[in-house]
Amino acid sequence: MTAAKRAAGGRKHREERVKKTHPRLKKCFRFIGMAFATLLLITLFYLAVVLGQPQEPENPVTVSQDQPLLAASPALNIQSERQLSALSEAFPVPILAFMEGMGPTLQSGTSYDLAFENGFARLTRLEYTTDSGLSFTLTTIYPARALSLLEKGDFTLTGAAAQNLTGLTAVRMEDKDHIRLHAQANDAVYALTVPQMSDESLSTVTRVLQLVSPGGDGAQ
Repeated sequence: MTAAKRAAGGRKHREERVKKTHPRLKKCFRFIGMAFATLLLITLFYLAVVLGQPQEPENPVTVSQDQPLLAASPALNIQSERQLSALSEAFPVPILAFMEGMGPTLQSGTSYDLAFENGFARLTRLEYTTDSGLSFTLTTIYPARALSLLEKGDFTLTGAAAQNLTGLTAVRMEDKDHIRLHAQANDAVYALTVPQMSDESLSTVTRVLQLVSPGGDGAQ
């Protein structure tokens, strides 16, 4: 047998081996691909379940469900921080406000009633502005279970970590122009609405907030 014939015979033998092995390789690759796809689906499902669940706050608050509703009363309006104590006297629980002289300037404050369940809930809105014209709104709602009275607007929940609002774990929501933090205490709902700003600036704002008790001006 010549060298050329032996070489040709060797190539033919190798081709036959490849043809026999090829279906096995295809089957092996198909199995690996299916296993990888299954693993990917399991991972995506796990992330959807875990990340899709709201995280429980470290110090959960028990919201009172038996706070009595109020009889309707006339709205009360103020125009300066000196009148804040009068506003707090008209409110059954502490109200959210900036520390006097530490935050922006109070422009107006209103306490008013809204129909809720078979009675009335009470809301306080304080409007502040900075020297540069930025507006801040602080809202307090009684009773604590009246979270539904918080204005909806175009706010959507963000993925930001829970933030502190006067010692309460607050939910952060945003729209195109604003950030809102709101939290339920056991006796009231509190909300801070500010223009879009950095996390550092927002933290600075929250550090000068306080809860003013009825008939007083001290922080709770």
